[in-house]
Amino acid sequence: MTVFRPIFGLFGLLALSALAPAPAHAQGAPLGTLNFGPDQFSEAVRFGVLEAVQRAVNGGRAVNEIFTDGTTPLTVAAKHGHTAVVDYLVQNRAALEYRDRGQATALILAAERGHAEVVDILLKAGADPNAPDRTGDTPLIKAAKGGYTDAVRLLVARKVDLKRADYSGLTALDWAERNRHAATARALRAAGSD
Repeated sequence: MTVFRPIFGLFGLLALSALAPAPAHAQGAPLGTLNFGPDQFSEAVRFGVLEAVQRAVNGGRAVNEIFTDGTTPLTVAAKHGHTAVVDYLVQNRAALEYRDRGQATALILAAERGHAEVVDILLKAGADPNAPDRTGDTPLIKAAKGGYTDAVRLLVARKVDLKRADYSGLTALDWAERNRHAATARALRAAGSD
């Protein structure tokens, strides 16, 4: 008889995840057959399946539902750069300033990953471009850290506070220079950062 002994750590998690069944949409199930429980709705958002998100919301799921990990559909879609899902959620009055457990808004999450189209949608909808997360990082600082020049340009066009520093005392320009993002640093200087 074989005895299964759980292995902890990264390899254990990988082994256990291999045993878990794949989500219904990954198994080839038609979208119309998905049962939208909490996990399926969050997966539809995370994978950017607009039709499934629309079907879930039209079926009664809340646009501002808080998932078990403390995120909302908008923060998840923004983080993963799902432009069409973000646009749909914004049009259906998703809370722009909801903060996840790290105090990040959807705009911070999109800027941090360089999703310029999502940043643009959120800014046009009225998201606060100067709202910091728990570390004091604003969307501009997040975009500058990653060298996401397109997102930086969108943010500076909204008259963000260029001199605002995070809790370590560094500004967006400081981070762009520190991380050697020359194009981003040039865009910040052109906008008036020093």
